[in-house]
Amino acid sequence: MGNEFDVIAITDRGWRQGSALGPSTARLAVTKAPPHVTVEGDDVLLVMSHDCDVASPDLGKEPFVEIVRARRLKTETTSKQSGWGRHPRYLETEIDLAGLVVLGCAIHERWLVPRDWLAAESPAGELDATQRRVAAEWLAKRYLRAAFPTAFDLRWRGEMKR
Repeated sequence: MGNEFDVIAITDRGWRQGSALGPSTARLAVTKAPPHVTVEGDDVLLVMSHDCDVASPDLGKEPFVEIVRARRLKTETTSKQSGWGRHPRYLETEIDLAGLVVLGCAIHERWLVPRDWLAAESPAGELDATQRRVAAEWLAKRYLRAAFPTAFDLRWRGEMKR
């Protein structure tokens, strides 16, 4: 790849939102993880940046991709609450990695890695179209959900207890 950015390598390898990092790229990404994120050997790191950002030809404008750590869960299906992005801080999703795997993602376990790293290796798998949409909406809800004054929340919660 040299010193020039090779966006063709990224697009030809099929990188997009919902792609799982391959083993070499994942090992590099772990070195950039924030101190509060512990990545274990069977965790999956998913690209969460939008497709347009992943495939942007301008590395100066889009130097990074956002990733999220996803733990492999010991279940065969996602929960009704967490599987459709209803929980604002936790998402369960399914991915085919030589067999269907259920993953659990926490909203605070995200970080940025250099986008040019994607040119060196193909994705290990990717979320299907439905799961990709759910994951994107889950991320967006983090910033679009309703916010109420604390006094309202306290009063409402008090009423719910009665």
